Amino acid sequence: MSKKESEEREKLEKRKSQIDKELAEIEPMVQEAKSAVGNIKNETLGEIRALRAPPDTIRDILEGVLRVMGNPDTSWLAMKRFANEMYNLMHIYL
Repeated sequence: MSKKESEEREKLEKRKSQIDKELAEIEPMVQEAKSAVGNIKNETLGEIRALRAPPDTIRDILEGVLRVMGNPDTSWLAMKRFANEMYNLMHIYL
């Protein structure tokens, strides 16, 4: 039993090491994306929220942002909700 636990622990440590390495590789991209989202102007968010349906370019960008932010829902409703949340946060901090 002890040998089996040791083998499992070793496998887990190897997997953890792989995951840590992958995270270290993508972390700068995630931080850059978060920073870029913070540079969006209030007026732009208002325009996006007012759209009945987004142009493909805006849809693609917002889908990417939602996925990077960990939101699996990439419907237009979720995108508008996200834009509204960003708009409200900008009003709080500006």
